[in-house]
Amino acid sequence: MADRKKTDPQGLTSRQERFSQLVASGKSHSEAYREAYGRPDVSVADAGERGHRVAKHPLVRERIASLRARSERKALLTLNERLAYLAAIIQNPNSTASEVARAVEVYSKLAGDAAPARMEVTGANGAPIAVQTARLTVPQRLEIFRARRLAAPSAVQALGSSPKPDLEVTPVPAAAAG
Repeated sequence: MADRKKTDPQGLTSRQERFSQLVASGKSHSEAYREAYGRPDVSVADAGERGHRVAKHPLVRERIASLRARSERKALLTLNERLAYLAAIIQNPNSTASEVARAVEVYSKLAGDAAPARMEVTGANGAPIAVQTARLTVPQRLEIFRARRLAAPSAVQALGSSPKPDLEVTPVPAAAAG
């Protein structure tokens, strides 16, 4: 009980401070409550409700915001330091050509200047993906819908996959579909 009454300079109890640190580090209110208050036995729903109540406290809310802001400043500072280090390598006259080239490559990636990596998507065995488009008439769409709707569930289980109606769909020329 004594732990609950002791406060830190921000006016928070040690449990509220721990809760704030856990939430700021990315834990949910439920997880933070269970860990900070030493209550792993509390259900997820109750812990979430209690955690939400703690998080609504003005001093706790302010502390969480402060911790998140400090964390973001550290991350930005670290990025800026890395960029400054790479810039120093690039501008150093004693750096070899390969060091400069690698530093420029890494600097560009960190700064967000690099082009996205190219990905090639292919079909089976490296073949192109076949794409066919067809315009269906309303009666054709209805026929497909009815066939899928009327498919027996036992047939689906026997086949091990979704039923495919035996329909022959022929594309309709654009002028006739209009």
